[in-house]
Amino acid sequence: MGTRIFLILFLGLPLFGTSQTLLSSDAVLAGAQLDLAFQLRQQQTGMVRDNSPRLPLLESIDLRTESDRFELQRQEYLARFSLNGLSRIHQEKVVQESTVDLAFTDERIALHKALKERYELLLSNYLLEREILLHTSLRQVYRDKITVLDKMVALNNDADVEESIRTEYDSDVTEARLLELEQKYKMARLTLQQQAGLADNNWTLDTSNLMAAQELLPKIEKLSLGEPEHPDLAKKSARAALAVSELRLENARSRQMLDFVQFRYADKINDPWNYDVSLGIGIKIPYKGSSRIKSAAFAIEENDNLNEYQLLRTQLNMRIAAAETQLSALAERQSRAAQKIADTKAWLTPERIRLMSTDGPLALLRYQELLLKRELLLLNIEQSMYENYLDVLDASGQLSNLPIQNFLKQ
Repeated sequence: MGTRIFLILFLGLPLFGTSQTLLSSDAVLAGAQLDLAFQLRQQQTGMVRDNSPRLPLLESIDLRTESDRFELQRQEYLARFSLNGLSRIHQEKVVQESTVDLAFTDERIALHKALKERYELLLSNYLLEREILLHTSLRQVYRDKITVLDKMVALNNDADVEESIRTEYDSDVTEARLLELEQKYKMARLTLQQQAGLADNNWTLDTSNLMAAQELLPKIEKLSLGEPEHPDLAKKSARAALAVSELRLENARSRQMLDFVQFRYADKINDPWNYDVSLGIGIKIPYKGSSRIKSAAFAIEENDNLNEYQLLRTQLNMRIAAAETQLSALAERQSRAAQKIADTKAWLTPERIRLMSTDGPLALLRYQELLLKRELLLLNIEQSMYENYLDVLDASGQLSNLPIQNFLKQ
């Protein structure tokens, strides 16, 4: 924990020769170091680290003087040097180090959140673009079907009125869904533009090297995840360590025996060449007294943080196991859905196209509708796969583990 968090810079290169800037996923993730919350935490960590002076051996100096009968010749002088024990000095240093470690965990939590937000934005933009394209094509199919069915009704050419009504309804639903998707896409694109620090909207997201859905499960298996290393766990551990160090500091304070060293000087009456000089020390009896209350409070705080650590670790392990199981099941569904699409495309041979065309365009439009609906179903499965993949990376702490990686990149 005592090491500084460094973020590996990713470079997003503009695509020269085109009218738009090509925004890479690397560049988006690199913007996490510019996140305001992360930068503020970095400043706070620096303040804590730079303002942790060592506890001095000498705590304070008291100078006293006392007059006897208001005569200068009877004046007495005393200097008292209050001390900090060596054990207390050491434990104070440990407390300061624990405080710095705790500040570092807050810094990593801010980085983790910034990275997770950018992963979600990347996936949102990528998946919304695909879904909008599919719904746009489906909308056109419905429009063409409506045109064909309306002509068939007008010509009284064996028209199916119920299909015409269903198609009208499906067209309305698709239009509404497309409008919703476009609004979400605009918001996601604007947020991504702000996170990437782009001045205008003249850019496009580079998705050429993003991992395909079928690559997600093998990637998780290659990571060989052990115990979760989530930054929230690190914070619980750091808080428990701080409570332990504060408890030991309180014990060191209560066990300190040497309290002060004192020098006394006084003139002797009628004997100016002799001086009354003495050296004294103050000894504390090692008795805790009210220190027991503080020690008990620190012990309770330590136990509370350790219990929260155990609970959070169990919850994260359950999240990881559930997400991995769900991802495995989704991978099988995705494979079957992709095979259905491949079979559907293979079914449309030139001979079948010729036979369908003899019956008019309606059969071909129904085929296109079926194919697009299956592709939308596949996209829905893949969206769930990406969500579970990201949940595994989040719960395990891999998103912000050093060295920082782009887990969406092939």
